[in-house]
Amino acid sequence: MFERLSKCCPFSYANRRGEALQMVSRKIYPHPSRMYHRLIRQAQKYTLRAVRWPLQMYAYTRRNAIPILIGSLAGLTISYLFANRREVRKCLACTVGRAIAKWKMRKCARHPEDGKNPRSSDEQGGKRGGRDEPGDGRDIPEECPGMENEQAGKSKVCEGCPNRKICNDPELKKEKEKEKNQIFNQVQENLKNVKYKILVLSGKGGVGKSTVATQLAFSLSYLNYDVGLLDIDICGPSVPVLTQTVSSDVNYSMNGWVPIYKNNLSIMSVGYLLPNFDDPVIWRGPKKNGLIKQFLCDVYWKSLDFLIIDTPPGTSDEHLTICSYLKNNLNGCIIVTTPHILSICDVKKEIEFCKKTNIPILGVVENMYQSVFVSKYTVDKMCAEMNVDYAGKITFDQKLIDACQHGVGCCDLDVRSSSSKEIFQLCKFFVQKILQNCLQVPDPSGESAQLAPSANVGSCHDGEETLQQNGKPDQENSEQVQMLRQLLNQISQLVEEDPQNE
Repeated sequence: MFERLSKCCPFSYANRRGEALQMVSRKIYPHPSRMYHRLIRQAQKYTLRAVRWPLQMYAYTRRNAIPILIGSLAGLTISYLFANRREVRKCLACTVGRAIAKWKMRKCARHPEDGKNPRSSDEQGGKRGGRDEPGDGRDIPEECPGMENEQAGKSKVCEGCPNRKICNDPELKKEKEKEKNQIFNQVQENLKNVKYKILVLSGKGGVGKSTVATQLAFSLSYLNYDVGLLDIDICGPSVPVLTQTVSSDVNYSMNGWVPIYKNNLSIMSVGYLLPNFDDPVIWRGPKKNGLIKQFLCDVYWKSLDFLIIDTPPGTSDEHLTICSYLKNNLNGCIIVTTPHILSICDVKKEIEFCKKTNIPILGVVENMYQSVFVSKYTVDKMCAEMNVDYAGKITFDQKLIDACQHGVGCCDLDVRSSSSKEIFQLCKFFVQKILQNCLQVPDPSGESAQLAPSANVGSCHDGEETLQQNGKPDQENSEQVQMLRQLLNQISQLVEEDPQNE
């Protein structure tokens, strides 16, 4: 009968009923109604959600905890009996595992000595002391001596510190010392062809430190010397803007990273490594230190006469890292300040930092000088109090601003301008100081004599003759001294005042 009805009326109720009976007879569906299966599937969804929902809602509605738990248990039993049991087991395992992990993290946060700190190594290293060892950084004392100090873990300041046992471990100290020596040897091997390394420092930001470093590099490059400009200001790189090389990309070769070249000036900065130059760099201390290590070890600098390193303002992790990696191979540092009283006060801290870390100070540069806004407490008075040399001043000139905007040096725009002469005078002063340190002219009293700021090339030549009489330097030092004397002669010819122009 069903077959006849289906032939006559394919869309009739009998046809649908016949198909359902055939499906039941063939055991395609376990039950005759599709609505039942839909209900079962919906029940599976909501019961699985009921497993996750109570634990998530418990933190927000603790008053309704008992009804929620009762409902969840009922949902679990129903889903376990009628739904897929494997999914219920997986869901239970995930929720219980998350709950246990949260409980462990809370316990470790309350009692850091009982368990391991769940924080990452970057977060631990960003705390005071620069340590990468486990421990809660909030409990580390402010006057931490550091792992390099002999009193690490033994001082009274270390009492109550969670890292006291680690600092007092001799094996860990040996490993750290071995690792630092390896990095130091790598840096020395990569920079063995760099003759002179100079740091540019400042007590606070906005004093024109990057501008002075860039203009010094351009001036030395103008005199046909191979100069490298390294920007280790990780969070605020300014060198790509001052050299108009923002759109340049750093390539990688078999020898390492290839810096950006502008004539005979090679430049390296973190700004070239960012996807967009305007992207912020939100890094902690260990990650910054790792990038500085790569700049010193992995960049193919070739052979350079001068390497000028632009640093961030203040006395932060970057300064400690560059000092520990270069150690006694720095030829000196240049400290930049402005005539403002706040900048002068911050420079005192920078000078004390250099004295404590044994960095030779070549001189203090007074940038943005204007005779109208000079305070009573001037930079030269501060230098006399702190027993450092006053290198000179750079006036606030429009030619200097135009050179920075075009990404060139003042000497490239106009060699005879006042700004370019001031930059060359600073170069002459610093070269004289470096030459003095190379010669180490002996004084009759037995102490090393210092060259005055007005020292000329002849005095340096006399010092070299005196040194040769006492003990001849090796060939490499004599070549370097000869190069410095030649550079002083070139600068003297440029900064000589022409009476016709006057």
